[in-house]
Amino acid sequence: MYAFRPADGNEIVGTWIITLERLRHSGVVMCLSRQNVDSLDFTSCDDVSLGMYRLTIFDRDSKSSQCPIVLIATGSEVGPTVGAAKILNTEHQLTVHVLSAPCLELFAEQPLEYKRKLLGKGLVISVEAAATSGWHKYSHYQIGIDRFGVSADEKSIKTFFGFTDKLIAATVLKYHNLFQDKPPLLPCLLPGISQS
Repeated sequence: MYAFRPADGNEIVGTWIITLERLRHSGVVMCLSRQNVDSLDFTSCDDVSLGMYRLTIFDRDSKSSQCPIVLIATGSEVGPTVGAAKILNTEHQLTVHVLSAPCLELFAEQPLEYKRKLLGKGLVISVEAAATSGWHKYSHYQIGIDRFGVSADEKSIKTFFGFTDKLIAATVLKYHNLFQDKPPLLPCLLPGISQS
């Protein structure tokens, strides 16, 4: 089963293309948001086929560029994560790589070299407004929701669960300050380990 959480219209198009060209005989779920999402400058319909890809890098030519913060987001959380990366870069002079992960099942099928290229340097933090289960293979820390939801308007819910640009940046900064050395190798980067 391939579950897709596209970030915007470009990734929706990419999801349809990969589904019709490669996955038509597989189970596919396309999880789309009910809320309005902005079209993002860096998304790619072609790169959806990789499952996860680098959207952009915010670099301040600082010592943090050797060990950057890597933020992985999926679906409607990609936009606020890009906003958080801008805050971390401009206000805290941190180098931040932002990755979009429209389909973790496709990413699990990628060669180890590609996974290391995206996730092999720095502190990796995932951002998804859903349960954090499964993200431990791909990130050192997870920003998610490991409880039942609440009833309120969209803005109040995003603030309550910490999914605004500023609140994501604050949580990332907290995690960044917890570790001083290079973080441990992620399970998905170990050779010979099952990726399922």
